Amino acid sequence: MKRAISFALVVLVIAAGFAGCIGSSKLSPADVTEASAEWSSEGVTEETLLSVIMTAVTTKANPTKAPTKKATTAAPREEDSSAPQATAPQPTKTGAAFFDDAVFVGDSVTLGLKNTATAQRNAGKKYLGKAKFLCSGSLSYTNSNWSLDNPKSVHPKIKGKKVTIEDGVKSLGAKKVFIMLGMNDFAAFDNDKVIKNAVSLVNKISKKSPGIQVYIQSVTPITADKQHGGFNNQKLDAFNRRLQAMCEQHGWTYVDINSLLRDENGNLNPAYCSDPQGMGIHMAQKGCDKWVNYLTSTFAT
Repeated sequence: MKRAISFALVVLVIAAGFAGCIGSSKLSPADVTEASAEWSSEGVTEETLLSVIMTAVTTKANPTKAPTKKATTAAPREEDSSAPQATAPQPTKTGAAFFDDAVFVGDSVTLGLKNTATAQRNAGKKYLGKAKFLCSGSLSYTNSNWSLDNPKSVHPKIKGKKVTIEDGVKSLGAKKVFIMLGMNDFAAFDNDKVIKNAVSLVNKISKKSPGIQVYIQSVTPITADKQHGGFNNQKLDAFNRRLQAMCEQHGWTYVDINSLLRDENGNLNPAYCSDPQGMGIHMAQKGCDKWVNYLTSTFAT
């Protein structure tokens, strides 16, 4: 028995050293007591003692670990449809396609542009893309602010029904609006009041169609022999300067169409006029082409 105990003590010392080498905590008195209880049993062999001691050492050196969970592949999480989704920026359209989401607002001068565009499109040409028109004869900055039930209303129509300019622009889904008004204003009304009406109209359009791009086109010139009284190019030019200043103040784009169509004396070039014997203010196809080419080269390239 003494031999077995001596053997056990030797093995215990060796095992304790081994446990220290592998970074285990030192054996406690309880570990020795547990081993001693086995040693006092009858019939204990050296092999049994060695097994008991090594079991105690191993248990201390390698405490039981919780079973590791097997990794699993999580199912794809469904995106929150309420969260805003990033969208790729849309490329800017060029050429005639630039005008696909544009509406041209104007009087009989713009109505002439509409007629030319329709004829050119029917001939298979890409003329101002898919731009739409909201215009009527005698329309002005002044009367465009009138209510639809005004007996003198000259509001344009959509599908046979009169609409305000702001409602018409919205219903046509415009992202850009090109306005040419003033021919029926500058000689008949005080310019201060006309500019206030112009600001009012554009603000109404912007309120109904937030983010819309606003282009204010100048009033086009008059032929030399059709000027009379206050209806002359000198006064018209002064009004255009007021429009330009208005645009600079409010951050709208001013488009000088007038300069394109003038002759050396500042009058409408007869070559661009469709009614030189009439009012002397409307555009022939050559004048419309000049107009459209300028818009395209300036904004759509």
